[in-house]
Amino acid sequence: GLIFRSDSNAEDLENFAGAGLFDSVPVQKLTKQIIKYRGERLTEDLDFQMALMDGIAKLAMAVEVAAG
Repeated sequence: GLIFRSDSNAEDLENFAGAGLFDSVPVQKLTKQIIKYRGERLTEDLDFQMALMDGIAKLAMAVEVAAG
């Protein structure tokens, strides 16, 4: 599965180390396995990569608009 984490501008403030303040908690129980990236569309298919990033960007914009 994927874990999406929020980003914080506070991580970049002078005299403040904000990175790592929050835990990532997966929804499903994790299993250990060797990941084989060779042949994965995400690592080898440029059109798929661009479509995925475009979809994520559109989702982010929609969330921002909805949140005001």
